[in-house]
Amino acid sequence: MSKLDQSMDRFFQALDSLENAVNRRRIQAQSMTTLERELSALREDRAQLAEELDRMKTHNKELATVTDEVGVRLDEAIGDIQGVLNE
Repeated sequence: MSKLDQSMDRFFQALDSLENAVNRRRIQAQSMTTLERELSALREDRAQLAEELDRMKTHNKELATVTDEVGVRLDEAIGDIQGVLNE
């Protein structure tokens, strides 16, 4: 094998290595893009869940207030009924 053939073989090996490195980098870049999209989606989900949690907490407070009011009214009604029954 001549020196030219040896040089050409080394050149093609180096070129193959460079192509492989470029392909690996492209795959890594695609993976990063995918991860960035997934992270963005998770952040959106988290924000939506936080908003929903806030709405549920507010609704829970409203229900607690209504429950307290109903309890007071029931106690009054029971008292009235007992008063009528005791007459």
